Amino acid sequence: MHAAMVNAMHKLDVKDSHWRFHGKASPYHLVMMFNDMRFARNGSNVFEGLRQTKRNEYWMVPEWEIVIANEGLHNVDFSIWPDPDLAIRLVDAYFSYTNYHFPLLNRVIFTRSYELGLYKTNHDFAKVCLMIFANGSRYVDDERVYWPLDDAMTEEGKERLRNDRDGTLKYSAGWTYLRALLKMGRSVMQGPNLFDFQCQVLICLFLHGSAVPHLTWIVSGMGLRAAQEIGIHVRSILLHTDPIERALYNRAFWCLYHIDRMNCAAIGRSVALQDTDFDADYPIAVDDEYWDTGDPQRNFIQPIDAGVPKVAAFIHTLKLDHIIGAALRTIYAINKLPRADVVAQRAVVVELDSALNAWADAVPDGLRWDPTRSDHKLFEQSAVLYVHYYYCQILVHRPFIEIGKHSESIGLPSLAICSNASRSICNIIEAVMRRGRQSGALPGRILPVQLMLPAWIAAIVLLVSVYSGKQQASERERAIADVRRCVTAMKELELTWRQAGKLTDVMAEFAREVEGDGFCAPPPQGQKRAHREPSFDGAHGNMAARGSGNAGPPPTPPLLAAFHHMQTQPSNYVAPAAYQGKTESLFNTSIFEPFYGQFADGSSGGISRPEDDGDIWAQLFAGYM
Repeated sequence: MHAAMVNAMHKLDVKDSHWRFHGKASPYHLVMMFNDMRFARNGSNVFEGLRQTKRNEYWMVPEWEIVIANEGLHNVDFSIWPDPDLAIRLVDAYFSYTNYHFPLLNRVIFTRSYELGLYKTNHDFAKVCLMIFANGSRYVDDERVYWPLDDAMTEEGKERLRNDRDGTLKYSAGWTYLRALLKMGRSVMQGPNLFDFQCQVLICLFLHGSAVPHLTWIVSGMGLRAAQEIGIHVRSILLHTDPIERALYNRAFWCLYHIDRMNCAAIGRSVALQDTDFDADYPIAVDDEYWDTGDPQRNFIQPIDAGVPKVAAFIHTLKLDHIIGAALRTIYAINKLPRADVVAQRAVVVELDSALNAWADAVPDGLRWDPTRSDHKLFEQSAVLYVHYYYCQILVHRPFIEIGKHSESIGLPSLAICSNASRSICNIIEAVMRRGRQSGALPGRILPVQLMLPAWIAAIVLLVSVYSGKQQASERERAIADVRRCVTAMKELELTWRQAGKLTDVMAEFAREVEGDGFCAPPPQGQKRAHREPSFDGAHGNMAARGSGNAGPPPTPPLLAAFHHMQTQPSNYVAPAAYQGKTESLFNTSIFEPFYGQFADGSSGGISRPEDDGDIWAQLFAGYM
C-alpha cells in the first residue's frame, strides 16, 4: 500500500521537498481504496486524471515558502575545523569509545565520505562531522579541543580557563564544535534526511555529559517524530531504499529509540513512540567492513570466522528496552491499575520478570557475562549489556519495595530482588575497573559512560536496604562495601563526565549518616578490599545455568507480544557459527526544589541556570544512554 501511495504521488508531479509517510488512519488510504474501485470498474486512474486537471497554483510550493525554508542557514565555519592530525584522532576516538557501544555510523562508509571531502560540499554531512569531533574530544587530551580563552565572557572566566584551578577545563572539550553546528542553523521548514537523524543522535550523546542532559529527551523525541515523518519506522518503506542507506537509517532510528527509552526511565516520562507503532527490523548484525565488499553476493553477510558482530550487544540491549517501555506504560503509568488491584499488579510484574528471564535465556554464549573473557572489547560490551539487564530488574521491582506506610505490596520480595541486582551491578563494574587498570587504560576512560546511571541507582537501592533495618550485621557491612565500590566507580567516571560528579555528591549526602562525613574518602593507603569475582546470580537464579544456546526461542509474554515480529533477523543475515542458536519515588524529593543562579558575570545568558542549570532533579535523572 505504501509503495502504491508513493507511485501515485509521483504521478501528480508535485514539486515538494521530500516524501512523507501516511499511516493507516490517514484519508490517503481511503483515497487509494476509491481509486482501486474506480480502476476496476472503468480502468480510470484518479491520479493520472488529476495530473492533467489540477491547478498548479494550489499544488506548487510558493516562492516565499522556499525562501523561508532556507532562511537562517549558514555555511560551516572552517576556521574551527580541526587540523588533519587532530581530526584523525577525534574520529578514531569517537569510533573507539562511542560508536562501539552506540553503533550509529558505519566507519568504512563515513571514512570514505570524509576522505572524498563531502563535508566541503554537503551542509548536513559537515554537521555530522562536527558532532563526531565534539564527541571524540572527550577522549583526546589536546588543548585545541578546549573552550578558547578568547571566548570567555568575563575576565574572571578568562582567568579560570587560563589557570584551570578547579580542573573543569576538560569538561569544555568539544563545545566549540557544537557551537559551530548551532551557528549553521536548522530550518523547521525543511524535511529530515539521514544526516539529520545522525546529527540528532550525536547531539544527544554529547549533551549526555553536559549541564543540560535533560535536553536529550527533547532532541530524541523530535528525532523519533521526524522518523515517522518519512516512515523509517516502517519496514515496508525502508525496503525501497538503497541497502546501505536503509541500514544507516535503521541504525539511526534504533539509536534514537534507545536514547528515548533510557531518558524516559530516568526522568519518568512517556516514551515518544510505542512498540505497537512501528515494525522496523533490528539493525543488521553484520560488521561495518562487510556491508560493501565489492561483490553484491557477499554484501551484508557476516563471515563464519568473523566472530560475534559488534552490533549484536546493541541489538540485545534494544530487546531490554522493550521491557522498559512495557514497564513505563504499566507499572509507572499515570493512569495505571488501582492500588487495590494487587492481583493485577502482581501479574504485570510477574510477566515482566518472565520477559527478563526469557531475554537472559536467549542471550548467545558469545555475549554472556564472563569476567575472564579475553577479548577486552567484547568483555566490555557484555558488561554494559548485563548491567542494563540488572538495571531493568530494579526498574520493574523498585515501586514495590516495602518501605514506609505509602509503599505498595504485591507479595514479592522486591527489596531483595533489587538488592541482589544492585550487588550484581557492583560486581560487574568492579570487574570492568580491574580489567581496565590491568590493561593500562587512562584515568577517566576505564568505564563506559553507560554504567553511570546503573551504578548510581544500585548505590541508592543498597542504601535503602541498609536503612530498612531488615539486614543482619554482615549483610549491612556488605551493602556498605558495595556502595563504596559505586562511589569509586563514579569518581572514575567524573574524570570525563561532569554529570558523574553531581551524582557522586548526591550519593555522598544520602550515605553520610551511614558512616559519617568520611564515607566518600578513599580507603587508607595499602588497605585492600576483599576480592570477589562478579557474581552471575541475579534476582531469579543463576544466569549461567539457565537456558541453553541450542534451545529454541522462548515464548513471548503477552505484554511484550507487540514486538515479537522483531525477534528475528532479516532474511539476508547470516550469523557466524559461534553465534548461531545461541510510582512512587523512594525518596522525599522536596529537597530537590528548583533553584536558579547566574553566570559569572551576573547575567542569565538567555537560559535559566542553577549552579549550572535548571531543575536539579531533572539534571540528575536525564540524559543517560
